[in-house]
This record gives sequence, structure tokens and C-alpha cells, in this order.
Amino acid sequence: FDSKHTMETFEKIVSPKERDLFNLDVEVIDWDTYFQHFCYGLHRFCLKDDNVEPPVFSNVLVRENEYSLIPLSAAAGSFVPRSMVNDLSFAVYANSVFNSSKTKIQFIQSVMQSQVVQRAIRNEMDAISCSHTQVEKRAHSIMEIMFADPQMKYVRTCSYLLRKVWRIMYKAIYIDTDEISMIRKVAAKAGTENGPLVLLPTHRSYIDFLIISFVCFAYDLPIPHIAAGEDFLGMFGVRKIFRHSGAFFLRRSFQDDSLYKAIFQEYVQQLLADGAPLEFFVEGTRSRGGKTMQPKLGLLSIICDTFLTKRVSNLTIVPINISYEKVLERESYSYELLGEKKTPETLTNLLKNVYSVLSKSYGSISVSFSQPIQMNRYMEEMSYRFMQRGNLSLVDDSGSSGEKAGGNKSLAQGIATKKSTDVNSLAVVHPKDRKRKFSPATNAHHKKLLVQQLANNIAHSLDEVSITMPTSMLATITLQYRNGISRDHLMQSMLWLKREISLRKGRVYWSATELTSSVVDRSLHLMKNEIHHRKHMIEPAIRQKLGNMDYKKYIQLHCYRNQLVHLFVREAIVACAFGASTLRAGNGNSDTSLIGTGTVPRQKLLEECQFLNNLLSVEFIHNPDDPELSFSHVLDKMKERGIINEDEKRMIGVADEESFRFLQYILWPFIDTYWITVQCVLTLNFSGASSTSAHISMGKDTSHPADRGILHERIQWLAEKCFFNGQILFYESCSLDTIKNAVSVLLNLNVLEKVGRNHVQLTKPFGSFGKLTAFSDHILRFRKIGKQKKMVMPQAKL
Repeated sequence: FDSKHTMETFEKIVSPKERDLFNLDVEVIDWDTYFQHFCYGLHRFCLKDDNVEPPVFSNVLVRENEYSLIPLSAAAGSFVPRSMVNDLSFAVYANSVFNSSKTKIQFIQSVMQSQVVQRAIRNEMDAISCSHTQVEKRAHSIMEIMFADPQMKYVRTCSYLLRKVWRIMYKAIYIDTDEISMIRKVAAKAGTENGPLVLLPTHRSYIDFLIISFVCFAYDLPIPHIAAGEDFLGMFGVRKIFRHSGAFFLRRSFQDDSLYKAIFQEYVQQLLADGAPLEFFVEGTRSRGGKTMQPKLGLLSIICDTFLTKRVSNLTIVPINISYEKVLERESYSYELLGEKKTPETLTNLLKNVYSVLSKSYGSISVSFSQPIQMNRYMEEMSYRFMQRGNLSLVDDSGSSGEKAGGNKSLAQGIATKKSTDVNSLAVVHPKDRKRKFSPATNAHHKKLLVQQLANNIAHSLDEVSITMPTSMLATITLQYRNGISRDHLMQSMLWLKREISLRKGRVYWSATELTSSVVDRSLHLMKNEIHHRKHMIEPAIRQKLGNMDYKKYIQLHCYRNQLVHLFVREAIVACAFGASTLRAGNGNSDTSLIGTGTVPRQKLLEECQFLNNLLSVEFIHNPDDPELSFSHVLDKMKERGIINEDEKRMIGVADEESFRFLQYILWPFIDTYWITVQCVLTLNFSGASSTSAHISMGKDTSHPADRGILHERIQWLAEKCFFNGQILFYESCSLDTIKNAVSVLLNLNVLEKVGRNHVQLTKPFGSFGKLTAFSDHILRFRKIGKQKKMVMPQAKL
């Protein structure tokens, strides 16, 4: 078929402007999107299938044809796809490079000669009374271990191998081409107005940094230097490949080593000043629980210092979300979340697991880039808000209607609050700073505000651009119907959940050309170890051969569900708060029908929402500057969606019981963990049980504070005991991640206080047994109360 004559005639009779409006060039048609709409039309209008959903995205989630659509930069800003290219030419002809102009040896010389490192060397000489040569030798040793030695030949070799490995392990890697084009434009100006790139991906798997480097290589983006833990240094051979691929290695903690800290800080800042892109994980470690964790501020603070000290004129921070249909380490995570030690990263362990890993399918991966944060513009916004409002964040959760949420009053009944270290709550400017100019370069308090606000916005952006995988949806529904759900009911629930996610501006990895049945089948196949499909019913795979019960499957499904919790958490807080407000001691959270059980004054509901929100402040990420996250706004949105209703007296009632129950089921396991944590604190020894002596003892008659690690273990032991005794309903409440967050919240809310580095004790206000019991009873009202036995906790040691 030849359309040459048609195109020539078209060009003669149509003006250039009209050609943009009426495009007949088939070469520029996005055929994937075209056929999505075509197939939707067939299903909807020809086959009269009312259950099929219209395409949600016009050109998002473009499949990369199993990594065969590789960009080839013919000129600046151009993008020429090559559809049939072999792995070798892909690795050889890609134009990606390291932006840094210095070698490892040059960096060592430059860092060693810096004023910061020389000052640290002198301080160490004075502190330990040794010679300059000895300290300098130790500094050289630190730099040899830490610094990267990037070489493109290693990157090309790894890309060649990874391309083959990805094809074995994954069905596809999906990337939004519009987002890639945006990052390419930003990277093109990295040397001038935008400054160096700082890539901040989510951290769910060790695959993360390999994926990001591979995507950068494939799309001719500069290869980043990657902050990696020293754990990888134990992997002989692998450490060399990583180092030559741009990785530099750091200890997990080095606060007590001032020389190491000075070298690391100077090296990072020199990398950025040299124009090298940087990649690190703002969460600090892999998220075993599947959701975005509270950000760590250390490395982000160093990066901000690079900008504040004018070593770079600007920085471009790019949050990146990586979503997996199936996480490679999911099974090992479940063991770690149940308290078992992490398997060390060694070459032996790697080789032992290679065959097992490559023989399994892990579905697809989606990589999403958030809008870049320009550091100079962000500083201008912070300065403006500082001068205009006198504070930098906390949105009043009572909303704009003039109501008082009453959160502080409600909290004061059971909690003596103190200044929190949670980034969601530390954003208020000190009163003496209100009339000053915002100057984080010279004011330590202002710098702390800047870093905390920036970290919170980054974490929120990571959630905002996330792609919800069908496996996450399947796990969510299976956990709600853990006694079994039919296939037809499951497919209806999947479609319903897909619509609910889209209503909340979420994105779902679900092509419009895919039938619901095929999506469900694919997800069931990927999760065959976690979910059983037998006798026409689908249920969690906890029943094993010989009658054994594998309850850790609940933990694994819980981690999959956590990938979408952020979309519903504010409404879930409202739903559980409603249950706590309607009837006594949690009866509103029972299995009885909610329709017609009563209504709650809006004021009272907002108070309970605030209490629960403060209790879960470390558990979930939210942006306090977003007015849509105020609970008054959440209530209004729930009314619009038909989940709740409100009469003229501002009394709130339940309108959609199915949606309401779904929201409660999302949050109940977390609430159980927090309640169990307080119960465990109640069962620990009180030294004297008085307000002046509130040490927690883990021994027989000692009066020492509790070791935090042992306290975590004891809480987990109690949670499992309560589950098997029927006192809690959700085994996922035993997750160590949530237990650690619960203890952190008790520290933030002044129930516990730190003693030294690793110990905690009760604070004086909670030295009395009665006050802690009242706090526990308040949490109890939010729990799901079913057929559990009444739990009476003794005032004694465990």
C-alpha cells in the first residue's frame, strides 16, 4: 500500500497550521493508544459490554516492547526509536555517559586537600594524640573504600547482561515517555540553569538502583553516582562491578566518626559541584512493608548544604516511584518482619539464589517520574511562605469552615505531647523567627525546617506518582475476604477497586485492552504462593500440607496491600473514627450493619479523626500543605462519593456500607498493633509504679530502662500470642515494621522517652498505671471487635 500521492496532495492543499490539526502521517500515530480506544469501542458499543472501562491514559504506560524501543539521539532534543536492535548494539551505541570530569584519584586528592577534611584530620590528631601521617593514612583508606571509580565499559557490559536478565525475569518495564522527555529536557540544562540532577527513587528491592541506571543508559540520560551501603563490599567481584558502574559505599551509621563524616560530606558535595548526577534512597533502607517510609534527613541535608553554601547555583531533585507486580525479596521480607535476622549480602548467597530467581516470573515493573523540584524555586517559595504566614506548614485539620477539630484537647486526655521529630508535624516556625528573613544558610533552625519540608514533599511525591499493580489490588480484596471469595465476586471487586483508585487520582497498571479475567488470572499466577484458588474459591494460602498453617502469608499479602493504602488512608481514619464514636468501646467497629446504627456530630468525628491521625503520624506520609488532606475536606469528598451522609444538624451517618467496611479493613491491622504496643508497655515492670519512678524493666527486679530491640521482640511475641488466643483478628498486626513505628509514636507523644541511644523508659506523666490504661482504652475503641476474647492485661511483668 502506497500513500505517497495522497500525502503529496495533502501537503499542497493544506497549510502548515492545518497539518497540525489534521495529521495524516501514520508514522507519528501512537498505535498502542489507538488500539486501546479501538478495542474499548468494540467491547462497549459492538459487544455491549458495560463492565469494560475506558482508557484512562492517552500515552501513559507505554510498553517498551521488551526493551526494544531504545532512544537514539540523532540531535539535541530529538528522539528516534529503533524497534529491532540486538542487545549488543544497544550496549555499544547508547550515548549515555558519566557527567563527572574527575577520576577517582583526582577526587581523592581534591577531597584530601579540602579545608573540611584537613580540619577533621587536625581534630583527630588532637583527640587521639597521633601523627598527621597516621590520620592521613586512615583518611586515604576511608576514601579508597568509599569512592566510586566509574568506567563506561563496565556500564555497557552490565547493560548488555541486564537486558537479557530483565527479559527472563520480567514481562515488561513500563515508562511514561512524556516523563522521560521531561527529564531529558531538564538534564540537558543541568550544566547551566538547572544544576545537577538528584534522583530519589522509592526503595522496595535491590533491583531499584539497577533499574534506574538501566533506564538512564537506555534513554541517553547521564549515569548517576549511587549511594550504596557497605553491605555490598562483602560480595567479592560484585563490589568491583558496582564501583565501576558509579556506586560509592557508605556505612549505615558514622555519627561518632568525625573524620569519616567530613570525608563523606565533602565527597558528595564535590560530586555535585562537578556536575555529576546523584542517586540515593531517601527512605534509607528497603521498605519491607511495601509502603513509603518516613524519609531520612542525613544525606538530603548534605545535598541542601551544597546549594546553601553556593557550591552549586541550583539543584534539580527528581522523585521516582518504582512499582513491582511481584517484589523479588517479598518472601525474605516476611521472615524479617517476623523478627528473623536479615540474610547477609555475600557472593555465596547470591550464587546460591541465582537459579531460583531466574526460574521465576515477576510480572512487570512501572517506573514513574514526578515533577522535578528546582531548589532555587523551592527556596523562594519557602521564603515567601515564611514571610507571609509566619509558619511553613501545618494545615488546620478542621478545614476552612472555621470549625475547631479539637485534636489537641482530645489528645491531651490521654497523651502529654512533646515536640515530635516526625516530618509531618515539625514545620512550625519558632515565634522569635517570625519577623526574620528566612535564612537557612546561617540559621540552623531554618535549615532544619527546609530539609524537613523538602523531605516530606519528596516522600509525598513518591506516593503521588505511584502505579497501583493488580497484585496489590488482589491482595487487598483477598485480605478482606480471607475466608474465601468466588471468582465472579473477585472480578467485580477488582473492577470496583479500580474505579475507586481512579476516583482518588490514582493510576492503575491495567491496559484498556485487557479483560478483567486476564488481569485476575495473571495476578493469581504471580501470587500462587500467597493465594490459593481451589474449589472455585480464592483465599490466602495459609493452609499447607499435613495441616500446617503458614501465617506469614498474611504478612506478605499485607505488604502488597500497603502499596495502595496511601490512596485511602485519610478516609480510612474517618471510617474507624466513626466506629469509635457511634457506640461504646468499639461496638461501632463490629460486624453488625452500620446503616441506621446512629449518627455522629461532625465536631466529635473530627476530634476522633485528629486523635487517630496523631497516633498514626509516623505510619503514613501526607503533605500538611495540601488543603485536600484536611479532615473537613475528606468528609466533604466522602459525601460526594456517597460513602457518608450529613443532615442539616451536621450529623454524620453511613450511606455506603460496602465502601465503609473496605476503608475500615485497611486500617484495623495497624490499630491493633498500636493497641498491642500500649498493652505490652502496661505489662512491663514499673519500678515502684510511681510518677517519680517510671523505668521499664525487662528483667526480674532491676530498675534499668528497657532495651529498645528487646521491647520490639516482646511486643511481637505478645501480638502473636493474642492472635492465637483470638484477642486480635489480624496476623499482619505482628509486623515488626509497624511495631517499630508504634514505639516511635509513643516516644513522639511523650509516653516513652529515650535513655541513651538504645533504651526507653516511661515518662513521669505516664508513671501511673491508670493514665496509660485510659490511653489504651481510647485506642481500643477504634479496633475491630468481633469474636475476640476479652483481653485483661495484668499489672505485672510479661
